[in-house]
Amino acid sequence: MVTRHKYKGVTKPNEHCAFVLDKDDLTTHESGWTIEGEVKDDGLLWVEEFTATHSLYGKVWGDYDEKLHADSKIGLKHFIKNHPPKLFDFWEI
Repeated sequence: MVTRHKYKGVTKPNEHCAFVLDKDDLTTHESGWTIEGEVKDDGLLWVEEFTATHSLYGKVWGDYDEKLHADSKIGLKHFIKNHPPKLFDFWEI
């Protein structure tokens, strides 16, 4: 298992922002990843915690803003490349 703490390589502009997935990401994609998670609704819709599965790369799960876990390093890289997070500003709620 591989664990990556937070979303590396990108800096948040302020402390009231978070890296998340969009509600529309919860589906099966052409990349082969199927993403499942709970949609948060506070006026805007977003996904914090998710689980993604792929027939070749295995599973990636967690939260882009805290920790991501994966069955393999190559699977984690493939997932991040194909499904990068969005920057969510909680002050926009």
